[in-house]
Amino acid sequence: MGATLDRSLRKARNHAAQGEPEEAARLYADVLAAWPGNRRARDGLAELGGGDPAKVLAGDGARLHRAGDLSGAAERYRQALALDPGQPQALGNLGAILLTGDDPEGAVPLCARAVAREPGFAEGWNNLGIARRGAGDAAGALEAFAKAAELKPASPEILSNLGASLSNAGRPEMAIRCLKAALSLRADAEAMKNLAPLVSGAEAAALLPQARALRDAAEDGPARLPAGYAVAALARSVGQFEEALAALAEAGRLGKQLSGYDAAGDAALFAEIEAAFAGEAPAVQVGEPLPAVPVFVLGMPRSGTSLAEQILASHPAVHAAGERMVLARLIGRAGGVTAAARPEGIAALREGYRAALAEHAGPGILAVTDKMPLNFRWIGHIRRALPEAKILHMRRCPEAVCWSCYRLHFPARGMAFSFDQGDLGRYYRLYDGLMAFWHRRLPGFVADVGYEALTEAPEPAIRTMMAHLGLPFVPELLAFHKTARIVETASAGQVRKPLYTGSSEEWRRYAGGLGPMLAALAGEG
Repeated sequence: MGATLDRSLRKARNHAAQGEPEEAARLYADVLAAWPGNRRARDGLAELGGGDPAKVLAGDGARLHRAGDLSGAAERYRQALALDPGQPQALGNLGAILLTGDDPEGAVPLCARAVAREPGFAEGWNNLGIARRGAGDAAGALEAFAKAAELKPASPEILSNLGASLSNAGRPEMAIRCLKAALSLRADAEAMKNLAPLVSGAEAAALLPQARALRDAAEDGPARLPAGYAVAALARSVGQFEEALAALAEAGRLGKQLSGYDAAGDAALFAEIEAAFAGEAPAVQVGEPLPAVPVFVLGMPRSGTSLAEQILASHPAVHAAGERMVLARLIGRAGGVTAAARPEGIAALREGYRAALAEHAGPGILAVTDKMPLNFRWIGHIRRALPEAKILHMRRCPEAVCWSCYRLHFPARGMAFSFDQGDLGRYYRLYDGLMAFWHRRLPGFVADVGYEALTEAPEPAIRTMMAHLGLPFVPELLAFHKTARIVETASAGQVRKPLYTGSSEEWRRYAGGLGPMLAALAGEG
C-alpha cells in the first residue's frame, strides 16, 4: 500500500513539474480519496491552486462534469467540500448533479450552503427553490423563489418558478401577474404551461394563439412538450375539444419518445412486487418507536389524494407533509423491491423513514401524512417496516382518473405511462390488480375511500376516514378549503374550493377521442 501511495505521489509531482496540472490534480485527488488525511497530497494540490486545494479539486470536478462523468465529478466535489465546506463551485455543481439525478433532499443542504456563502446569487436561490420543491418543502420553495426574483426580477425562468409556487399557495392573481411578466420577457414554454390552467374565458382565448405560436416555433422536444400541453389546456378551457385532443396526442407522442418509456418495465416491476410478498412474511424487529403515526394517502394519481390530504390537514393533530419521495428512495438505497423486503432491508426502511418522519412531528401532532400516490406499490414494505402506519386508498372512476392523468403534463419521474392512452389504461389495470393483491394479503390494513362518495356525501365519508386513523372527528374537517397551506400538485386550485360533484364525468365529453384508453381499460389492448 505504501509503495502504491509513493508511486502515485511521485507521478503527480512529475506531471506538475512538466506543466500538466490537470493530471497532477487527478492523481493527488485519487490519493486523497484513498488516504483523506495525506498531507503531501494536500500540499501538492495547494501548490497547484495557489494555496487553495479545494479549488483545484472543484476545478477537476468541473472538468469531469463537462466530460459527462457525473459520478466522478460528484466525487471530486465532495472531496473539495471535505477540505472547504463552503467551496462555492463544488456546492453549486454538486447540488446541480443531485437535482439532475432526482435527489432533491440531498441537494437542499448544498444549495442552502451555496446561498449562505453568496447571498446575492439569484440562480443559487432559484436552485434552492427547485430542490426544496422536489423535497416537498413547498413553503420553503416559495420563499427561495421570491428571494431569487427579488435579486433578478427579469429572469423568465425564476418568474415562472415563482408563479407556479404562488399558484400552489392559493394566490392565483399574483401567480398570473408573475407568469405574464415572464412571458413578456421571453416566449417561455414552461411559463405558458403554468399560466394556462389559471385563466379562462376571454383571457384563455386571447392566450391560445400565443401558445400555438410558441409550440409551432419550438424546434426541440423539451420546449415543444410544455407548449403543447399549454395549447391543450387553453383549448379545453374555451371548448375547442378536438384541438385539445389533437394537442394532447402530439404532446404525448413527444413525451413518450423523450422519456423512453417501456410498459414492459412496469409490468416486470409489479410482478416482482407480488413475488416479493407472496410468501409468509419474515419476522421483523421493528426497532425504535415512531415519533408520529405515518398516514399514507395513495392510489392512482388524480384519484383524490390531494383532496383527502387537504381534509386531513384541517385536523389539529395532523401535519400534512405533501408528496414525499422518501419511501421510494429508501427502497432504492436498500437494493430494490426484493432486497428491501428482506429483514435487513425492512430495518433500514424503518430507520430511514423514522428519521424523515421526525422532521414533521411536533407538539400535538399525532399523525403525519405522506401523499405520494404511487406509494400504492410499496404497501407490503409499509406493512413490514411501519406496522403502525395507516393507509387511505383513494378510488375513483377509472375513466375519470385516466382522462385526468392524460390531459396533464407530469414532469416527475415515474409518470411516463400517462403520455400514451394505451399505456395509461394498461397501467391502471396493473394498479387495480396490485391493489386486489394487497387486499387479499393484508386484509383490513388498507381503507378504501371512494372519491365520488366523498364529494357527494362528505361527512359520513370523512367520519369513516377518521375512524380508520383512530382520530376524533372535528368540524374543521368539513371546512377543509379554508385551511391555508401550499399544495404542490395539479389539484392546488381544487382543494381550496368547497366539495363539488360531477368532475368524474368530464371524460365523457372527449370519449370519441379516447378509444385506445377505453379499450385498454376494458382489457382489449
